[in-house]
Amino acid sequence: GLNLGYEPLANPKVRQAISMAINRDELNKSAYAGLGTPATTALLPSQMPPGSESIPKYTYDVAGAKQLLADAGYPNGFDMTLSYNESAPGAQVAQSSIQIQNQLKAIGITVTLDHVANANDMNKQFQTGNFESVLLFSGAALPSTYFNVGLEAPGSPNDTWGFNDQQFASWVQTIGTTEPGSAEYN
Repeated sequence: GLNLGYEPLANPKVRQAISMAINRDELNKSAYAGLGTPATTALLPSQMPPGSESIPKYTYDVAGAKQLLADAGYPNGFDMTLSYNESAPGAQVAQSSIQIQNQLKAIGITVTLDHVANANDMNKQFQTGNFESVLLFSGAALPSTYFNVGLEAPGSPNDTWGFNDQQFASWVQTIGTTEPGSAEYN
């Protein structure tokens, strides 16, 4: 989770650069012992609508990430704190945090790791938006596209990072008011 209230992270090019600098396959192989399936989009494969094969996928591209940071005005990177706690997603979060720290270093982002002492403090930090970046599990309690995207919608109780995209909010409304599988829904 990236807090858009932290100036560098407010820039979409910076967020895209961070995404491009993270090698999800390597995270899976090491921290998850190869047992996971690296994410390729913001939604689970089971939540992707029919015909979504053309939706852009996450890519690992260090050179492209460096270029995006430069385009965003951060050619030498910046400093960022990454908060984490084993309560979510689990014990692998310490190893994942170190790997992310190293992967972002390759594009000039210096990550300070903040091991939050307990789950209550971690939850409070997230719920109050008192973080620059955070590594946690935020899976939907229901296997529903509407439920999942509704958690991320501007103004939702889970939106503690300052996301405000009215087009996205409109899409969430459409998903919530149309028949799953219909052309408008998809």
